[in-house]
Amino acid sequence: MDEKLRLFLKHHKIHLIIIALGIALFGSFIYKEATSPIVLLSGMVLNADDDNKDSVSEQLTADFVQSYQYESKDGKFILNDDLTCKPGSKEDADATIECVKEIMTNKHSELLDFVVGPSSVMTDLVYNTTTSTETVFTDLRSVMTKEELALYEPYFLYIDQDVVAQLDEAYETKKDTSSVKLPDCKNPETMKSPIPVMIDLSTCEKLAGFYAEDSEPLIFAIVDGTPSREKVVNFLEYLMQKED
Repeated sequence: MDEKLRLFLKHHKIHLIIIALGIALFGSFIYKEATSPIVLLSGMVLNADDDNKDSVSEQLTADFVQSYQYESKDGKFILNDDLTCKPGSKEDADATIECVKEIMTNKHSELLDFVVGPSSVMTDLVYNTTTSTETVFTDLRSVMTKEELALYEPYFLYIDQDVVAQLDEAYETKKDTSSVKLPDCKNPETMKSPIPVMIDLSTCEKLAGFYAEDSEPLIFAIVDGTPSREKVVNFLEYLMQKED
């Protein structure tokens, strides 16, 4: 019996190892699926002040969940407020690229729904993540109903697809992109091909705790392909509400 077992193991050792690995991988996949947290919303707040951002995040997410009567079974609201991104000059370009990489490789990237940040940072970020064929942030007209568009259109901020094409060409030919002038995102009438991808939160009071009183106006952008369209719009509605 021992000899038969020895011969069996000798001839089938590789097969048994493959089967064992397959079982282990399948078990790992099942465990991961069973223990992965359900996510209600996942967003980023860029360049938040360090002093009290943790308490602000906790209070903000809890208040939103309570206001819209979401339950624990609906999942957790994940708000990443640790990312810093510098706008503007060429020497800060690497920081912007790192910010983009963080967004794209975020552990919840498949669920990342929105990004909020100071206007200069967000404008640079949106242009740096948009090409003629790909985008990180969505055209707001594609995710909002007619009623929502009527409500939020006065707050829309735009990028110019023609400028995106100019940036594409500059990158491909390795030219200095600083020669490409970014238009005023508030004036779509000055653009050749305006696309609304950002929302002006300059009147938002609920995010004030993340930033100093003299900080830039804030901008909100929805990530393309968000699986939580209705919840993102609910959060936008929540942010636009005036404090009592």
